[in-house]
Amino acid sequence: FPVTIHLKSHITVKPGPGASCSPAFTIGSARIPVHQHFTLAIRSQPLPPGLKHRVVALSPNIKGVVVAHAGRWKGDWFETKVRQLGSFYLAADTVAPTIVPQFNSKRDTLTAGQNLRFTLRDALSGIRSFHLYVGEYWNLLTWDAKSATLSAIIDENAPKGNQNLCLIVHDVAGNEATYSIPIYIP
Repeated sequence: FPVTIHLKSHITVKPGPGASCSPAFTIGSARIPVHQHFTLAIRSQPLPPGLKHRVVALSPNIKGVVVAHAGRWKGDWFETKVRQLGSFYLAADTVAPTIVPQFNSKRDTLTAGQNLRFTLRDALSGIRSFHLYVGEYWNLLTWDAKSATLSAIIDENAPKGNQNLCLIVHDVAGNEATYSIPIYIP
C-alpha cells in the first residue's frame, strides 16, 4: 500500500541546466540517506512530438556523477523510482552510445576462442542492453561496468565461413548503436 512520508526539509526550484526539459528540484541533500525507493514525479515542460520516450530523470550523486533514472509517463508527469535525495531534473537523451573496438578490426579472420573487447560510452542515460551476433548466432558477452568494457570470446559453435560480426547496444533512453564488420571464421 502507498505510504506518504513528510520530510522536514525544504524543496527549492531553479531553472534546469542546459537542455533540460524541466526545472531542477532540490529535495533535501544527496548526503541524507534514504533506505527505500520512493516515487518521484516531475512535470515536464512542453516537448516536441516523439521526444517524450527519450526523457530520463537526472540527478547528481554525492560524488557529483550524474545518474539517470528511467521512468514512465502519467500525462505530463514523469514518474521514476529513486533512492536518494538531492537535485532532480528531466532531460531528453537523443544521442546513441558509442562503440569502440579494442582489436584490429581490419583483420578479417577470427578464430573460435579469440577474445574481442569493445569500449562503450553513453553521455547521458547509460547502457541498458547489448547483443553480439556472429552471423545469426548469438554470442555471450561479459560487461565490466567499471571500465565500460564488453568482452566476448568467439564461441566454438559460431558458424564457419564468411559471416557478419554485429554488436547492437541500447541506452536507457532507447537509442541504438550498431557496430558491424564482415569476418571470416575458418
